[in-house]
Amino acid sequence: MTPLEISSYLAGLKTDKAREENLKKIAPDHEFWVGAYHGMRPLVPYPVRFSLRDPTHYGNGVPQGIFTKIVEGMHSGTLTEVATVAAITAFSEHCTEEEWKSWYQPILEKKLRLPVTATQFNKHCPEEYRLDNPRLPQMAPIAKDEPLPTKCVLEPYTDAQRLLILLRQKRTHVFLDDGTPVHRMLPAVFEKFTTDLRPTEGVMLEVYEEDGRYTVRDVLLWEQFMDKVESAPVEVRRKVLEGMFAGQEVVEVIEGELHNNMDNIREDIGAFFQAGYPGVVIRQKGSSYYDDAANILICPKRKSVLTCSSIDKGEDGTKYEGRAEYVWGTGTMNRKKIETPVFHGLTFAERESSYENKEQLIGQKFDVISCGLDSDGKLMFPIFKQWKEK
Repeated sequence: MTPLEISSYLAGLKTDKAREENLKKIAPDHEFWVGAYHGMRPLVPYPVRFSLRDPTHYGNGVPQGIFTKIVEGMHSGTLTEVATVAAITAFSEHCTEEEWKSWYQPILEKKLRLPVTATQFNKHCPEEYRLDNPRLPQMAPIAKDEPLPTKCVLEPYTDAQRLLILLRQKRTHVFLDDGTPVHRMLPAVFEKFTTDLRPTEGVMLEVYEEDGRYTVRDVLLWEQFMDKVESAPVEVRRKVLEGMFAGQEVVEVIEGELHNNMDNIREDIGAFFQAGYPGVVIRQKGSSYYDDAANILICPKRKSVLTCSSIDKGEDGTKYEGRAEYVWGTGTMNRKKIETPVFHGLTFAERESSYENKEQLIGQKFDVISCGLDSDGKLMFPIFKQWKEK
């Protein structure tokens, strides 16, 4: 199979598993790896400058190995600019039209689209062809033995697509969070920032995309991102974002709450859950972009069934007066018996009815999701889902 035939075949497969199974079968010395490697690294230019022109005519296809020799010649210095242009021109005229327009031209323009992610590609490619594109730092799930920061910025977590948008030298580069390059049209509001920067500078934007809308989460200078050096504190970066995108309709800054103590943090965490977000990100106040405490993720997914053991009423004079503040439940997790309080997930109506009917609810089972067990054997951030029918 030719490289284009392999790419087309992968694109026709319906599952990631099927695509990975077929990636495994590609021979290490197949020219597919060479072309894909160079075409999926848009930030690494070829060492020889050249411009592409449409061939005056097309041929019957090129044998494997010719394109590899051209690329190796550019990188070794054996092909000058003039020789490179001549080699590419002759090469393009031997390609079929589909071969040129759908495979080799996108590779030479650094705009190749593969039907696999960078993660899948790196998992199965030969070592010398592993992609080293910039990636977004991963969210760190909350750990049972790590204390939460006392001063922090709370942000809602969303399942929307997370993008890395690099704006530099009047050019825009877009990557998925694992380093997969994507090529798409972006709103003009992003493009205008590339024209306002000096040629040697640029910025990185961390963005969520959903239903044609963009929510900007963070901003860094190009050098701070590429070299992973210390950046301004998260609260300063948020103010920069608010100034950059003030009044925009298509692009907005992600919601965030700044806290200087943890006394009322549960209320804002609860508000995000109540609004339908699947999780919350805690970012330590003063943290740089790559700090360990920069992306602590609270995203409860582990399901449990608890039996109501008691219901605590809120203190007089508080918003929970006359309502249930905590519903306690017993159950098992990791073969351990547990008893844990549940605060999040209850609406005020449910809190009122739960307290009014607490005698009948003792012993009744209810569903929760959580982040697992903490060091004290209690559920981490359990969220009440529903009472189970008796």
